Amino acid sequence: MKVSTVSRRIRDLEFQLGAAIFERQRRRIVPTGAGRIFLRETARLLVNFHGLVLAVRKVADGQAGQISIGYHGSAACGNLFRLLFERNPVCPDVQHLPIELPYERIFDGLECGALDLAIVRGQPEPFRGRSVALWRERILVALPETHRLAHKSAIIWADLADEVFLLTSHDPIKHTTRLITERLYGHSVVPQITIHPVSHAAILHMVGLDQGISLGFGSIASGHHPRVVFRELSGPQGLEYVTSFACWRDYEVNSALRRLLRYLFQKYPPAADPMSAS
Repeated sequence: MKVSTVSRRIRDLEFQLGAAIFERQRRRIVPTGAGRIFLRETARLLVNFHGLVLAVRKVADGQAGQISIGYHGSAACGNLFRLLFERNPVCPDVQHLPIELPYERIFDGLECGALDLAIVRGQPEPFRGRSVALWRERILVALPETHRLAHKSAIIWADLADEVFLLTSHDPIKHTTRLITERLYGHSVVPQITIHPVSHAAILHMVGLDQGISLGFGSIASGHHPRVVFRELSGPQGLEYVTSFACWRDYEVNSALRRLLRYLFQKYPPAADPMSAS
């Protein structure tokens, strides 16, 4: 800029502020007392504004922000725990907000926009958005420690034909009851299944009091559950597993979620790209 232009702009600024910013001393220009405050604060404002611009760009690019992730059941350890609570090495500035919901309410949360992503165990039916398979977990049998089967390292379905199954309504009841019914089909008794609107922890307390047995996923065995033991369950094809799925709306996919889905696709490669899976 020309010296005259700089001088004119300084005069205009001092007129707006109502105070002198600079003064001439021995052939040099120095800030006044008010000018030193003005320069210090404007420098701070410029640094903050620069940081704001970078932050907005990172959010727009999906490198920062927040993703609300709905889940059901135990998340004490394993892949679900790492996804919900550990920092993503690819996007460390994206915060994952875990929201635990009963299985039947998770898809409502996606539909209304309260959730960006949901992790569900078992086929996500009748969800109408996008979904992709991630990891598998073992299905375990929870037994009272005094149960007749507690000494066995692995249990087959035939061992459970006369048992009372205690299930929580927070889980995908249709899938679980269908599994029990199909696996015990052909045995002499109809499976005894009771469903309670309580948490997994409450169900395990009931198991510990010898009120029945329950089915759970691998992560439930990591906690401390007095008077309860966990055993692997074998089916016709070997150990029983359940697959966890990532589900999201097929519209309004923000940049942070898109990056997370790419990361999940690379870590748990499915048959198709998650951005095109149905």
